[in-house]
Amino acid sequence: MNKPTVLVLLASTRREGFTSQLLDGAVEVIERECNLERVNLLDYDIRPCLGCFKCLEGKGCVQKDSMGRSGDLLRLIQDSNAILLGTPVYHWTYNSITHAFLERLYPTHWDKMVNGMPCAFISCASNQGFQSETLTGLCKMGFALNLKYVCGADCHAAFMDEEIPRARLVGKYISEAAKEDLLEGRSEFTELEKWSHYMSKIWNPFTHYLSNLTDQRLEVRKSLPERLLSKSDNDDSVIDLLEKCTSSLERSLSNTKSSNGQKALELLIEASIQWTEATWQKIVKGIVKREMPKTYRDGGKRGNLK
Repeated sequence: MNKPTVLVLLASTRREGFTSQLLDGAVEVIERECNLERVNLLDYDIRPCLGCFKCLEGKGCVQKDSMGRSGDLLRLIQDSNAILLGTPVYHWTYNSITHAFLERLYPTHWDKMVNGMPCAFISCASNQGFQSETLTGLCKMGFALNLKYVCGADCHAAFMDEEIPRARLVGKYISEAAKEDLLEGRSEFTELEKWSHYMSKIWNPFTHYLSNLTDQRLEVRKSLPERLLSKSDNDDSVIDLLEKCTSSLERSLSNTKSSNGQKALELLIEASIQWTEATWQKIVKGIVKREMPKTYRDGGKRGNLK
């Protein structure tokens, strides 16, 4: 029987440092039942995103590096059933090469390459800490990229005797997810499925997106869509979307207050999509000179939303 492949990524200049030792623990478990590709991101050419939007053409990134259309690291991702990434904590968050790698997965919004792909993260601090905030930030990036966050370990080098067994557990769970990805086939997230999946994870999209959309006020008054709606240079399509967005947001807040969590979630997803569509029409379309791709924000497939 074919074995699934897990891509294990180290993001550290200290090739045998604490983060690498934690990945060693995870790998001990993974290689029992899965094929393994283990690499260090520092060995690859990963340039910053250019913000050129050429990837909207559906052919990947135009840059000629490891994450470009024919990049060697991109091919490893394409051939894998799951990803495990380990990063040290620098300046209280994940390091720059980790951010560059995740940033360059932006084209997958259009080609769906990693939509629903299992992922796990390990963060490792060695001084003040903030490993938990780092892991939470990685979970948030997983949500943004439509990855299927399985689990993670927020570790501190002062407690390696305790942390390595936790890393082994991460290896166990990501191996199981990789096997499921191979045997059952990968299922792309609908918006409702993705949000529902992450509601039980360490980064809760409902709480944070509601704060984002209301500009931290948790009310419609002076929320982002209401403020944009007050501008005098909106065309009819933008006005229509913003009116729908403020209505969805207001009803989501109402259902939140009445403890109808599922309805509040569905309405917030509607508001988030309407806000995405409105800002694309208002701002992004003028930059990229094209309509919002149907594959973005689920291409209209919103699960059971009505």
